[in-house]
Amino acid sequence: MTSGMSSSSSSSTQPSSPSFSNLTHLVASQTGLTDEGCHRFVSRFPFLQTLYIGSNHFVSDIGISYIVSSLRRLRHLDISNNRRITDTSIHLLVALRQLTSLDASNTKLLFLNSTVLNFANMYNLTTLRIQNLDTLSKFNLRTKIESILKMRRSAQSEAEILEASSSSSSSSS
Repeated sequence: MTSGMSSSSSSSTQPSSPSFSNLTHLVASQTGLTDEGCHRFVSRFPFLQTLYIGSNHFVSDIGISYIVSSLRRLRHLDISNNRRITDTSIHLLVALRQLTSLDASNTKLLFLNSTVLNFANMYNLTTLRIQNLDTLSKFNLRTKIESILKMRRSAQSEAEILEASSSSSSSSS
């Protein structure tokens, strides 16, 4: 007995796999996602603006590097409860220029001085959650946040001075 479809007709009638390439929001928390999964998985969603990957205990700085290289439109990122994520990830996340919201609670951030500088360079970041970091006391956290705000104000002042000087030099020509 033979099948009702030949191999040539089955390829033309087979439904194509669904495409989610236009997906803008993805919740993949507590899914067992790994660094390798980040590499293979997130590149399929180039238009993601919101990504939740909290509580995936096998995601590390390597996974974050894949996310940063693939998802340049990302605005909201939750990496909370991933204890393999360190200050290295914050250095990488600076490249996400549109990032406005980051939850890095319960990670291995040490809040080194370089980390503070990286946060200060995330100019669009308006929401930062950093609860339950082993290394931060309330006093230390306040000092770090004040440093971030001071660096941002300084950078804004420098930008305003440069803008004013370029405006005055162009009007005098």
